[in-house]
Amino acid sequence: MSLVMLRLRSQLKKRNYKKLVSKTFIQPNQNYNLFAQQPELMTKQRQVAGGTLNWLTDNSRAKAIVLYFHGGGALTAPLNADQVQLVNQITQDPMVNAVIADYPLLGSASSDQILTFATTALTEVATSGLPVILLADSAGGAWLVKYLWQVQPKLVAATILISPWLDWQLTSSNVVNLAGKEVLLDLSTMQTIGRQFWQGLTPKQQQLLQQPLGKVGPVQVIVGGHEMLLPVDKQLVTELTLHNSVELLEYPPAGFHDFVLWFELPETKKAIQKMAAFIKDQYGV
Repeated sequence: MSLVMLRLRSQLKKRNYKKLVSKTFIQPNQNYNLFAQQPELMTKQRQVAGGTLNWLTDNSRAKAIVLYFHGGGALTAPLNADQVQLVNQITQDPMVNAVIADYPLLGSASSDQILTFATTALTEVATSGLPVILLADSAGGAWLVKYLWQVQPKLVAATILISPWLDWQLTSSNVVNLAGKEVLLDLSTMQTIGRQFWQGLTPKQQQLLQQPLGKVGPVQVIVGGHEMLLPVDKQLVTELTLHNSVELLEYPPAGFHDFVLWFELPETKKAIQKMAAFIKDQYGV
């Protein structure tokens, strides 16, 4: 682990950053809309099922589309500028168009409506005829991606998951034992929002999200080696490997949740390079 990450972890602990994150999750400012504040970040926007699709790039010569579902708020907090910067850094390749799915948020929308948005968004983007590569982080992305794997697997060419959260209960001893070392996520806050998300689903949606995963295409998983979701993520990789090519990149022994949003970290720079290379591999470059 780099000295830069060691210093950052120490700073996050001293600032009690976990408390700040929990407040953002429980009391988010859902009136904030990044693209309304900074429309220059996108080239075009389309209203879709209670949310928006936002094209960061729209190159007619593109060979693939990256469709991003943001995290950073466990489905409750709005998209932020750091997440847009992350997508831009991963998708600098001119042969890739980047689209951000700004979905309706838990609290103002139901879990059912969020999943309906995800389905509509993927269908809309896939009309281009280009391979669609899903990029998603934390809960905001991972739950939506898992649902899309179940209902529209043929529309997904490949997937990148960053620190995915796919266990709404988070009660296993492996997770609980790591919770005390986590510098970003508070276990009880995550469990509260997890219950809210799960209870807002229809019985059919709950059933689909519990079904075994089949063939979903190549998958890359980026995860911090010290985050409490690591056991859940490794279980996901084991399940996916039965039918798919899966690459697990664990950064580093003390890496924390969503570390890729701190761009000064050497580990973040390496992870971005790996994600960009994975995307190129999907369309034959």
